[in-house]
Amino acid sequence: PLKHLYPNGMEEVGKCAQDANMRFLLWFEFERVVSRLKIVDEHREYFIGPKLPFYPEPPYEGARTPYSLMLNLGNDDARKYITDVISQFITNCHMSFFRIDFNYEPLQYWRYNDSQDRWGITEIKYVNGLYKMLDELKKRFPFLAIDNCAGGGRRLDFMFFRRAIPLFSTDY
Repeated sequence: PLKHLYPNGMEEVGKCAQDANMRFLLWFEFERVVSRLKIVDEHREYFIGPKLPFYPEPPYEGARTPYSLMLNLGNDDARKYITDVISQFITNCHMSFFRIDFNYEPLQYWRYNDSQDRWGITEIKYVNGLYKMLDELKKRFPFLAIDNCAGGGRRLDFMFFRRAIPLFSTDY
């Protein structure tokens, strides 16, 4: 949607900020994915949730849109993929801050992925994968500050605070 404003991407904006001795923040919500994206067709195993045709209403409890899928950070290949994608943005856009948003409820996605007698397995793998991703980003970019936006406080836990800070106390 911003292609007409930034036809060459955000790289020029980040470079201008760097040249002006400023720090540059980009805001990502990388865990929610629309099912019509090419990466979903190429690597369906990276995502949790049913790939559905278009429906006017969300087809199951917890879905924000009919196309919502969740990137499965518990899948090592999916985690490595998104870590590399984000790393390219950090490098190419001269980012100083990586803001992570998380504006939906993951429980239904995790339960969709598990049998009823195994509820919680996908969740713990996912959360551990998230921490591994953040640790890898900090290893690659020691200067990087990670902002925990997360939909107004969805990720206010001790282990996340070891890796990120909330720049604002609320989204409002």
